[in-house]
Amino acid sequence: MLSESVANVVDSESLKERVMNRWWYCFVIFLWIGKGTAQIPVIKIPPVAQESIALSDIAECVVREVRLEQVEDVWLSSVRRMMVDGKNLFLRDYRQGQVFRFDVSGKFLNRIGQIGHGPNEYLYLKAFCVDPDLKQIYLMTEKGIKSYDYEGNVKDEYSCIRSLSSGSLCCREGLLYALGEEFGRRTKEGKYQNITTLYRFSSRLQILDSVFFQCVTQDRDLFSTSGKEMNFSINGYNLFLYKAILTGTFQYIPDTLYRWENGKILPFLRLDFGRVEVIRGMKNMRIVNVFRTRRFLFCNYLNLWNDDFWCCYDFQRQVCMHSSKKFRDDLLNFGEVELFPLDLDRGLMYFVKQSYELEGMTENDNPVLYIVELKK
Repeated sequence: MLSESVANVVDSESLKERVMNRWWYCFVIFLWIGKGTAQIPVIKIPPVAQESIALSDIAECVVREVRLEQVEDVWLSSVRRMMVDGKNLFLRDYRQGQVFRFDVSGKFLNRIGQIGHGPNEYLYLKAFCVDPDLKQIYLMTEKGIKSYDYEGNVKDEYSCIRSLSSGSLCCREGLLYALGEEFGRRTKEGKYQNITTLYRFSSRLQILDSVFFQCVTQDRDLFSTSGKEMNFSINGYNLFLYKAILTGTFQYIPDTLYRWENGKILPFLRLDFGRVEVIRGMKNMRIVNVFRTRRFLFCNYLNLWNDDFWCCYDFQRQVCMHSSKKFRDDLLNFGEVELFPLDLDRGLMYFVKQSYELEGMTENDNPVLYIVELKK
């Protein structure tokens, strides 16, 4: 059973792993980042990308295959965000713009929230997260943030403020963290600013505080988001943050992972890509994601032609892998697959295969999920 397998993974942490996690930086080269600034680790990325990174280089095994039940009005095609809580799987389908709840065997249970113009409905789903301790789920929409129980009943809500019309969510130690973005704030000089702020909420959606994260100033009112973007990653007691910048002339590459510590957002480590090619005034790189697990650091970026690249740093082996393609599945031999985070603290990720890619299934069937356990 998946629930038993995942539970085994969750309960298998050891004191040794926690100690190693706290002292990983002993294996990373320290450099000074500018005069008079704090010293943070720098990971040098190999200049030449290898053809692909094999799953066996980073993963122990595929924990489970989950075939999602096909029911009326639940046609999934773009599952890019999933969370697991014991016997429950919560999936966000980007094309339908909703969150669906399945059990770990793939049986459909219910949907969370409804699309529409009613008081408890929404038009655009921005983000979601699950609090397994409180057994509730949060949705960020154009109206703000709502909390639901697992059956889909509304519990509390926080009405929209401008910067929470877009962003992402994360649950940690009974609190809700929301990364909100305000686009197009006009300056006195006639420029435009995109401002990112971290908000903290209680479980009843009472705002506790807010902390400025970053500001991007541009000549034009531009903004862009990516369905692949994931701003939070949890590793033991650490909460990490990364925010991509996907607009403008790309003169600046956001190459730093941050950590939430004692009410502050502090630089944690930086990726050094060396000299990046510039084409018609634009750097040939747009970093979409930077996140970490206990053993690995992942970075996903695109070039100007939207080709996918992945970097993976292994803190234990002190090796950085850099691929010009997605991951090569040499465990189930599915060819090239794209990995998505599931539970980074427990070292779980997943990939999706569409039904038309698998034997014995039809195009009308829902996709199949494969949960991967990373090496410890």
